[in-house]
Amino acid sequence: MSTRNFYLKALLAFIFSIVITLPILASDNAALKKAWTAFHSNQRKTALDLFTEASSVSDSKAEAYLGLALLAWGEENNEKALGFIDKFYDSAPNPFPHLYALWSTGAMFNGYSGKKTAYQLAFLNKLLQDKRLNGTMRAMAVAAIGDHYQYAAKPAEAFTEFAKIGAITNWQVLGTFENTSASGFNKDFQVLEHPESNAVFKNKIKTNISWFKPPVERSDKWFDFTYLFEINNSIMYAQTFVNSPIDQDVIMRSGCSGSLKIWINDKLITSEITERNCDLDIYANTVQLKK
Repeated sequence: MSTRNFYLKALLAFIFSIVITLPILASDNAALKKAWTAFHSNQRKTALDLFTEASSVSDSKAEAYLGLALLAWGEENNEKALGFIDKFYDSAPNPFPHLYALWSTGAMFNGYSGKKTAYQLAFLNKLLQDKRLNGTMRAMAVAAIGDHYQYAAKPAEAFTEFAKIGAITNWQVLGTFENTSASGFNKDFQVLEHPESNAVFKNKIKTNISWFKPPVERSDKWFDFTYLFEINNSIMYAQTFVNSPIDQDVIMRSGCSGSLKIWINDKLITSEITERNCDLDIYANTVQLKK
């Protein structure tokens, strides 16, 4: 919903700690336990042999494939790593938390940026066929495919894939207001009271401003204030209107670079004063839409 300049790049050590400390299966396989001990001791040849042995046992194969993927990734053999991740995906009862943790690594897709290999595209499409895939990871997958086509200079295909993300569009924007040292985060600039397009406000340099519709939006569906304003030490607003045919409870998901507030029907549902670089759907709130 808000500006983002780049994707969050997790530290390699952080990704490793996420993956290898999560309990995947309640396995008592001795080879698997020894494999992780060897892995943590950087005895990679021993770990490789033990993970390979454990991969032949039904109750430990998923975790063993994940260990083999990490070893291949550590050797920068990303295609081989993805092969083991593919086997992990087929073996694990719930592979998705681990796929999410590895998403931005070379073992999978390096985030979204750049063209994908044939194997990466095949795996992404395999994920999209899985009815268990949640909305966030589905959006991540189609965004990765869309980015591939964009880098491959195939704009029509990229547009088709990015449209599947399901992002809210058709924004009007307003800015900028003063925010030096986060001084504007909790100020009321009277914006919520005046959504009408002819409303007039005073910006940070005391100039009259009004809502306007940006002439273009990013093809990847991230709304980027940097295309429109000088964003440093600034508060900016974006508003849009959606139609709900029925009364319904929905989950409002968002990600941003910077601090963030979200209102729906003038009710504040998200407030994050800490400035972060986040990927999509990091913030989630259940809200009620009236018919």
